[in-house]
Amino acid sequence: MNKNTQWIVLILVLVLGLSAGVAAKERKFQYPSLREIKAPPVTTGALPSGLKLYMMEDHGLPMVQFQVLIRTGSAFDPRNMAGLCGATMELIRTGGIPGKTGDELDQMLNDMGAVIRAGADADSASISGSCLAKDAETVLGVVDDMLRRPALAQDKLDLIKVQMRSAISRRNDDPSQIASREFTRLVYGADSPYARQTEYADVDAMTRDAVVSFHRQFVQPGGVAIGVWGDFQTETMKAWLSERFGTWSNAGPVVGVFPEVRVTPAPSVRLVVKKDVNQSNIRLGHIGLRMDNPDYFAVEMMNSIFGTSGFLSRLMQIARTEHGLTYGIQGGIAFERGYLGQFVVGTSTKSESTVDMINIIIGEINRIRNTPVSDAELTLAREAFLNSYVFKYESTFDVLTRMMSLDYFGFPPDFMQTFQKRIAGVTAADVRRVANAYLHPDKLTILVVGNPDQFVKPLSAFGEVQELDIAIPAPAAAADAAPAATPASLARGQVLLSRMIDAMKATDKLDTLAGMHLQQQSTLQLAPQMSFTFDVDSYTFLPDQLYVKMASPIATIVRAFDGKAGWMQMPQGIKDLSAAEIEEVMESIAHSPLVFLKHSRVEGAQAVYAGRADVMGRSYESIYIPLGEGKGFRVYADPDTGMLAGLAYAGNYNNEPGQFIQLFSNPVELAGLTLPRDSETYFNGKKVASGAIQALELNPTPNPALFQKPAN
Repeated sequence: MNKNTQWIVLILVLVLGLSAGVAAKERKFQYPSLREIKAPPVTTGALPSGLKLYMMEDHGLPMVQFQVLIRTGSAFDPRNMAGLCGATMELIRTGGIPGKTGDELDQMLNDMGAVIRAGADADSASISGSCLAKDAETVLGVVDDMLRRPALAQDKLDLIKVQMRSAISRRNDDPSQIASREFTRLVYGADSPYARQTEYADVDAMTRDAVVSFHRQFVQPGGVAIGVWGDFQTETMKAWLSERFGTWSNAGPVVGVFPEVRVTPAPSVRLVVKKDVNQSNIRLGHIGLRMDNPDYFAVEMMNSIFGTSGFLSRLMQIARTEHGLTYGIQGGIAFERGYLGQFVVGTSTKSESTVDMINIIIGEINRIRNTPVSDAELTLAREAFLNSYVFKYESTFDVLTRMMSLDYFGFPPDFMQTFQKRIAGVTAADVRRVANAYLHPDKLTILVVGNPDQFVKPLSAFGEVQELDIAIPAPAAAADAAPAATPASLARGQVLLSRMIDAMKATDKLDTLAGMHLQQQSTLQLAPQMSFTFDVDSYTFLPDQLYVKMASPIATIVRAFDGKAGWMQMPQGIKDLSAAEIEEVMESIAHSPLVFLKHSRVEGAQAVYAGRADVMGRSYESIYIPLGEGKGFRVYADPDTGMLAGLAYAGNYNNEPGQFIQLFSNPVELAGLTLPRDSETYFNGKKVASGAIQALELNPTPNPALFQKPAN
């Protein structure tokens, strides 16, 4: 026996000996049953207006927590203003109260160490927060003012709308979010109050008057419940709340019933094409149930076995542990309290295994319908469910808010207390019964967000595949009313442009102009004390090619359009230009001074004199250049020299529609021309950028390589 073999034998002897010793000492641990959930004493009350009060006294900490439930939600958004409820709640919180602006209120709360939040879901809205017990009356008084007398300041609404537009612009960044959003729209219907998504047009339509009207209609005491927990004397708190809110009366009927889910979509297979991903995000399912369904408890046990108990669930065991096709998968019937929820399975997998994953999911749906659940599996699922359920009640405040929510949706008072017993009473036969009653493999909506070029098997195996268009509708640009094009105004416009061409010494250059190579330094003004500088290198080849590279020490952005298609390269990756972005490129070319001056010499080109214009404190001659389809832009000329002085055009900045104004100065000799070197750009009156031309080359040699899309 060689030396290595001796060591192996010795290790085996030690391991086996230790194993035997451990086995000899092993004992079976006995764990007590979970304690029943017992609700601490809660004092309730109601005011004549219908406002409900919930109070739970707890002297463990010198603090108070509170929650206000308001009977409204995004389901009540007007059809042309999706997002209004959420914006209203945000403005109630940030828009100030009598005597204090929103910023002053924030400072006061910060000084007290207090917190107030506000928000909305589909079927409820809320205000919640916490404070030290000694400040409770002050902070709850602020909540009273927010509910009854919010200032709803216009400047804060403007900020909310900017944030909403920014969220719209980013909503297609995450494939998982796309999958969840579009699946919801498919199951409920795109026009359903439970699936409508906010578009730029909705945000544009939101006015302060609309917010005031929504607040007046839905924030009424008959639809409000106030819960307070913490270090106070119950009778004292109840008397204070009754006095403070007792004078609040209803201004009209209070919302009673939430909108019904009316759409039951036919089975379908949908695809969102994303060529820049190597994984598929999958959502599969159909309409679900409300939480007041009598089979709620049996369905929750079915969910636990099927797909909601993590590594214990069948979906995870088969899809991940057995087949290794995903890191995570979850599925079941998600209950909503005020309306029908969804049955949905969600996961992601590499593109090549997309169809295999869908087959596994459908197979598990059929298995739980057709194969009895063993007692051992049911017991394990029940224990996993109940062990996780207790974490919903980590504090007595959690118990209070849960009671408020159940009461809000009309559940019986003993729902929490009987929950564990009713879960314990679910049998294996019940699980199979509800699986057959509520899971419908013949009614599935299947949605995949991914790259079909990488699918090994065709998605059409499940039926006709329909592509979903998730393009974001472009925000509406601010309109610029065109002046009347009379013979006199057209003639005067051409005279002013001719004078501008002479001032720029551009007559001969325009005749032969085929392109430009421009180098400049630009500074973006992100805030009054914050700016960001780029070196910009751009090529324009007439009539419709543009390449722009913006480089800084921390980021480089490239945008290219070859006249047919375009792309943009950013630190996050490469993407194709949308139709709206291509239109923006074409308008950018049209706004270029040498381009529109060259075009003005074409027979039939229009330039309409628009009179004198006062812009940013100076007076200019103004010419309107129409672009067709109701669009156009304005050119400003120095009235003394005729030199190009500025441009004005409609556009969007940070997804907000408005007007850009570019003002030019400091004419210098560049490429045989006299051109303004410096520029400042304003959007809706605020400075957003400045720039200085470093070099100009006319008619550069075309370079097709500029427009070749780089590999990811």
